[in-house]
Amino acid sequence: MNKGEIPESSPENDSRPVRAAGAVKANSADPYEALYDLPHHVSDYHPHMSMTNRAAQFSPFKSMAGYEDEVKRAEEEWIRKINEADDHSGKRRHEMLPHDPAILFSLLNTKLRDFYPSLHALCDDLDEDEEEILRIMKDAGHTYDPAQNRFV
Repeated sequence: MNKGEIPESSPENDSRPVRAAGAVKANSADPYEALYDLPHHVSDYHPHMSMTNRAAQFSPFKSMAGYEDEVKRAEEEWIRKINEADDHSGKRRHEMLPHDPAILFSLLNTKLRDFYPSLHALCDDLDEDEEEILRIMKDAGHTYDPAQNRFV
């Protein structure tokens, strides 16, 4: 568009009827109704922003980008290892738990939320030492809350 041309979506090309500013329908409870039919401003200097770009500026800040993917990857690896484990191999399942306390925290809370009524039931099912898990999580700054059935 050259300087001086009227954009297609400009007020001059808008065919909607326009009420005078401040004109309000009788019995209107909406204090903004007078503004609804005003023509939309179109900048002479800035190009129109696409809906995708406009939406992107309002998307939430993701300070931990990739964290959820890493937790999911660790959980899938853990499940794969458990499924591959041979009960006669002598290998304890405990050796297959994530060693990173943050990932272990997330994994345990997911399992407790989705599959187990208590930490005791989880440890019993996975043949884990409950006291060892409690110690690892305590060292990482987390404690088990039985009322919520999660580590906090």
